[in-house]
Amino acid sequence: STPLYSSAASDVYKRQANYCVCGYFLMDFALNIVAHGFALTPAPYVARVWNLLDMGILVIDVMIVACPALLKGSYTRYWRRAFNMAAPLRPVRIMTRVKSMRHLAKSLIVTLPTIWSIIMLTGAMFLSFAIIGIREYGGTFYGCTYATVVSKSECLGTFVESSGEVVERIWNRHLFEFDWIGSAMLTLLETASLDNWTEIMFAAMDKTGVDSQPRFERNWPAAFFFVAFILFGSFLMIRTIIGVFIHQFGLISGRKLQTERQKLWHDMRKIALSLKPIRAKVLPPPGFRRMCFKIVNHHWYKTFVLITVSVNAGLMMTERYGDDGNVLARVRSIGEMCFVGIYLTEALLQVTAAYPSVRHYFSCLLYTSPSPRDQRGWGVAGEG
Repeated sequence: STPLYSSAASDVYKRQANYCVCGYFLMDFALNIVAHGFALTPAPYVARVWNLLDMGILVIDVMIVACPALLKGSYTRYWRRAFNMAAPLRPVRIMTRVKSMRHLAKSLIVTLPTIWSIIMLTGAMFLSFAIIGIREYGGTFYGCTYATVVSKSECLGTFVESSGEVVERIWNRHLFEFDWIGSAMLTLLETASLDNWTEIMFAAMDKTGVDSQPRFERNWPAAFFFVAFILFGSFLMIRTIIGVFIHQFGLISGRKLQTERQKLWHDMRKIALSLKPIRAKVLPPPGFRRMCFKIVNHHWYKTFVLITVSVNAGLMMTERYGDDGNVLARVRSIGEMCFVGIYLTEALLQVTAAYPSVRHYFSCLLYTSPSPRDQRGWGVAGEG
């Protein structure tokens, strides 16, 4: 028998899954055609762009299922590669069925002309910095494996490492350089991605000249070139694209078309709808509960609790690995017990001061329909 996780068994399961997926969406396509008509009807299937996209993906599914059986020997690895590249389009069906994703896709499509202008501006900026990089750093991102040489002409022969191994002297090129426009654009793209860009900057800061061995921070002003490029070529462009998206979404939602008074009214309406009644604090009858109530509502009590929490946090920050058994660890242990006692006392005071019932301490601040007994707990706190 064939093992479960063998390649042959896996291919069989994949084919069966493809048959099921293709059959389901063929049935969905047939139902839509019967319900709406394919064309020349009041609401034809082909009238919606999303249906055309769905139909195109369905054609790919049918070809993935049918071509191996129809082509047989002619079904080569090139066909298989083509279908493997087309199969990932299947998740696009989610976008054709979720309304919010369709609105997002439409918004992105509307912004494409503006985004294209920004991309052209970014390309021009990259090209300018690339030309500067070629003129300033072309042929300098090289170095010898033996650090004590001065120039390329001395990078010959062998040298002995500290481990005793004999190594040949090689004049190496840095992974990224500015020798021609293609490599310069690639180096700037790597810099703009902020992925190990400091290594490129440090290599430029160490450059001494063409065919010369780099020296530590011999050309330190090169840092200004890379910082300026990141500010203008990366941060500024990314924020510009984000600003275009935000502006377009504001136009679609109508927010950008409102006057200042309309925006103010809209914001105040949202605030008014979010307001909820808040339960007022009620003074308990004379006795122990009233004393607890006055304690927990005194401003000095809140200050004391805040100071206690701050001291507890500061004491916990003194903890470090390996300090078990010393004086500070014992002080911290005693302090933890004291703080637990303080927090427990504080919780008991809050529960005791809750009036007219203890459940008010644990209830949220949303008002639904108070019982007649609780109705006197609304409004301004007072005697009685």
